[in-house]
Amino acid sequence: MMATFQDQSLIEGDFFRHWQQVPDGSIDLVLTDPPFGVLTSAQPWDVRPDFHVLAWIFGQLLSPTGQVAIFGDSLTTTKIQTAFEGYFRFRFSWIWQKPSVVPGGSYKPACDFEIVTVYARKGAKIKDVTFNLDDIRQPGKPYTRPAGKSQNQNPTRRGGGNMPEVFANTTGDRFPRSIVQYANKPCLPKKERVPEIATQKPTALAEMIIKALSNPGDTILDCFLGSGTTLIAAHRHNRNGIGFEQFSDNYEIARKRLEVETRQGVLA
Repeated sequence: MMATFQDQSLIEGDFFRHWQQVPDGSIDLVLTDPPFGVLTSAQPWDVRPDFHVLAWIFGQLLSPTGQVAIFGDSLTTTKIQTAFEGYFRFRFSWIWQKPSVVPGGSYKPACDFEIVTVYARKGAKIKDVTFNLDDIRQPGKPYTRPAGKSQNQNPTRRGGGNMPEVFANTTGDRFPRSIVQYANKPCLPKKERVPEIATQKPTALAEMIIKALSNPGDTILDCFLGSGTTLIAAHRHNRNGIGFEQFSDNYEIARKRLEVETRQGVLA
């Protein structure tokens, strides 16, 4: 089954069985949240996929400058890196720090973060790979400060010439950092929260990643779609989206969320 909402396509089915519905080389960014394999006793769906196979498939579907941004806990991220290193070049990681956590028991601290690891194709030039720095600068207060003699006399400073006597940040925007803070499931606004999806990710986090790693008109793929968050974020920022969800209940949740989201976009 397939549903299309404006620029977003939602496919019901196992990605590993149906990925060939996506044309080779057509994907600019994979943004996905695979099962971590830590909830299996309570959630039978939570089984880690074969990341070696996943890496090979991504290698077929990504454009020459395409990227992968993939969620994981510490162990899952290690397994992903082992599988991906033959196909992709590690770029960087975001650490998503959560405001709410479940205690980890008596023998380890509560884990309050997940890792989003970003990869580019091996051989792709970094200057050709998308990273929209200005789109994800962090807000702050404008300020001015003296440039200081030490800046002008620094022998390692490239480019020559003198710094201005006073440096002014007129917007207040700061350089983005690798540790980002977004609400997790218990702290999401009620209208966004999907009770049936235990591992729901915040739309704002997906929006930040999409703005940073893709451009308007690009195509985003999520092969473990869950509640549809990636496609909602893609739609909001004028990206095309393709999502796969193999579980019928989750597919219906994602379909209904996308239907509401795209209808609101039309009415606005």
